[in-house]
Amino acid sequence: MIIDSKFLKKINSIILFFLFIHLTAVSVSIALASISFGIWGGLWIVELLIRKKFFIDKRVNKILLLPNIFLIIYIVSEILSRIFAVIPEGALIDLKRLLLFAVFFVAIEKFDDSADLLKFFYIMIIFYSLLSTFEILKFFFEIIFGYKTLDTSSNRLGYFTHPITTGELKMLIFLTAFPLLFASVELGARIRYLILFLLIPIFISMILTFSRNVIFAVVICLFFFTLLQSRKVFLILILVFIGIWFISPNEVKDRYKSIFDANHISNKARIVMWETGLKIFKDYPILGTGDNEFREIYKRYKKIEYEAEGSHLHNNFLMILVTTGVIGFTGFIGFMVSLLIRQIEIYKKTKRDIHKKIILGSILALISLNLSGLFECNFTDWEVASIFLFNISFPFIIFKTEKK
Repeated sequence: MIIDSKFLKKINSIILFFLFIHLTAVSVSIALASISFGIWGGLWIVELLIRKKFFIDKRVNKILLLPNIFLIIYIVSEILSRIFAVIPEGALIDLKRLLLFAVFFVAIEKFDDSADLLKFFYIMIIFYSLLSTFEILKFFFEIIFGYKTLDTSSNRLGYFTHPITTGELKMLIFLTAFPLLFASVELGARIRYLILFLLIPIFISMILTFSRNVIFAVVICLFFFTLLQSRKVFLILILVFIGIWFISPNEVKDRYKSIFDANHISNKARIVMWETGLKIFKDYPILGTGDNEFREIYKRYKKIEYEAEGSHLHNNFLMILVTTGVIGFTGFIGFMVSLLIRQIEIYKKTKRDIHKKIILGSILALISLNLSGLFECNFTDWEVASIFLFNISFPFIIFKTEKK
């Protein structure tokens, strides 16, 4: 069957449009994001059925072979763990979240030019910057006029989604864009200052979510990146963080100092959950419990004492180990590690400076999600996974476009 190339271009444009709506709407409306996902996902499936061919470059397929093998292991383990779940009723319904991996593949397939990818991502940065500016103004307006008090536990920036989700989204956008500030070879000073200007409200709003796992990941990523990239910027960054610390109210300081306090109630709850999780794993080591009605399973091992205890284990790695067993855990770890290895390989082969910076941003996104995931189950957060899977596709898009 001969397919009109103009028709395919129109379909591609529509898919990318609704992909953009999906990736921006996750920060304000999960309903709108879900509808957009359904539209572009449905169009993509129809397109695949019409042309009966997957268009990802053969060389990209080759470099993705190992990550894809581990991804298949993870997906199969998710399916099996739910089929044989401890509480099987309704367990298969949530498998629909696995469809989100389509974000990764459709991005690689649809972007044929790195310039188009950059334009797409620039508009995302502008959107998140404007949204963050609105959130910051609203946050301080409420405090200045006495509608709310500065309580870092209950009054946290998160008007459209949960504060932790908001913080994770801003983290991924901020860190992916941050290396572009160093692309002096191909981006002029004005463009880089504009990007810096746009990133400042994203950074501030991220801090105001008071999400400790996010700040932990961002600080580590920024320090190591700037230390390797520019000693001067590294020193400036240290001064900036010191300045922020000194001007911050005591409530904010106490919130972030509690990261290192083993007796803090939130930290104690996590330790208890991790210990309980390991007990559950010992009883279901191969396929896990299945990620369904997990709180009910948790209560069989321990009485609920802390707020949010047992809803999940506040750790990506342990949660996946417990719910999908060693098979799913192997798939998840293998997927993340092989992705990182491939990203680094592509970075070394890449010629253009701006392409290198895009790849570095994607690497920071992958590392930060896993660092943050040491203390929160962010990989199973639909909104966060959407942005993450898009951002980690960047190196493979660059690999495809540079080869062309």
